[in-house]
Amino acid sequence: MRRKLPLGVQTFRKIREENRYYVDKTGYALRFAEEGDHYSLARPRRFGKSLFVDTLKELFEGSEPLFRGLAVHGEWDWSAPHPVVRLDFGSGDFKQPGYLQEDAAAQLAAIERREGMAPEQASVPVRFRRLLEALHRRAGYTDADLDRVFAPELTGLDRERIRDWYNGYNWLGEERVYNPFGILQLFRNRRFRPYWFETGTPSFLVETLIEKQVRIPTLDGMRSDDELLSRFDVEDIAPEALLFQTGYLTILAEEQDFDGTPRYWLGYPNHEVRRSLNKSLLAALAPNSSAANPVPPLPELLRANDFATIRARLEALFHSIPREWHTRNEIARYEGYYASVFYAWLTAAGLDLTAEDSSSAGRADLVARFGGNVYLFEFKVVEQASTGAALAQLRSKGYADKYRPQAAEVHLIGVEFSKEQRNVVAFETALA
Repeated sequence: MRRKLPLGVQTFRKIREENRYYVDKTGYALRFAEEGDHYSLARPRRFGKSLFVDTLKELFEGSEPLFRGLAVHGEWDWSAPHPVVRLDFGSGDFKQPGYLQEDAAAQLAAIERREGMAPEQASVPVRFRRLLEALHRRAGYTDADLDRVFAPELTGLDRERIRDWYNGYNWLGEERVYNPFGILQLFRNRRFRPYWFETGTPSFLVETLIEKQVRIPTLDGMRSDDELLSRFDVEDIAPEALLFQTGYLTILAEEQDFDGTPRYWLGYPNHEVRRSLNKSLLAALAPNSSAANPVPPLPELLRANDFATIRARLEALFHSIPREWHTRNEIARYEGYYASVFYAWLTAAGLDLTAEDSSSAGRADLVARFGGNVYLFEFKVVEQASTGAALAQLRSKGYADKYRPQAAEVHLIGVEFSKEQRNVVAFETALA
């Protein structure tokens, strides 16, 4: 039976619902989804680019009835639709100054209304980012999603551990969401691993943090604002914006300045990101650091309060850094280098750490919670402070008072480094 020709029709839905001729290209759409992230369709005019883009839109939105009988139908997960943002610049007078921005703003306003969002007066880049964040909140899995859709897969898995490893992403939604990729890999393999982190090596991110001499303990608790988080210029991007846009930090809390300007507290979303990123940072800050991590693992030494072995491991960590690396590389001279290495070392081992935790007495440099105990660390560089100053400060400031009600034991640990010797020269402990 002859059908209507799809001449001038650029919408996949119309072609399928009107039963027009259609040459099945959905196999290519499947390859696009599975084999890459960003594409540029370099084809001449009238080669079907608009129709193919619209096909991708319907596919990702989960319009299953439209794809029955086509190549992609049996290969696609129709239970997991995705939000799609499509901006069309196929018509208009783009030679006119300011037209591109006006057109983009109008299209964003239409999408915002469709999605139930109030259109804003912010710049186009800020509105675009907020739109993506709002839609992304709907794309991540919530706790309720896991209970409703994946209940059979939860059997035999520790639910709190699932939350700790994979939950925690937030873009100012009502609740935090899971990374879908990590959760699905967990359900398939039944093992807790950093699945999302392993899909890409954050080399550029690590190099940027080191080049800008960012103190690693401050990553979990950075502050930022809308304008900073919206920057996309890689040559001039703040570390917190880069970490946020790449998914290594998320929004922990929002507050407002005196004039109503929103400010955000950023931090690691979960255990997977916290531990894995610090492993990468440790490898960059302290080459050959793996030599300082023999068995038993560091958490077991902490559980046994084996501080002598922990000190020996820490000395081995700094000793493993080649001397010529210090002389050739500027990062060993940046402020907070020793504390950054120590923090990354403990976090990479899987410990729960809080940097510069405030109390009425002041702020301890580092707080570790493990096995029902609390460990307070203070760092000093001996060339800048007297010997014994680290432990003395922990005692004199009374930092332990805040933690006594919540811990079986509170341990004070003063760690002192020497720039000249490039190693630990004191590691004093005391029970508070």
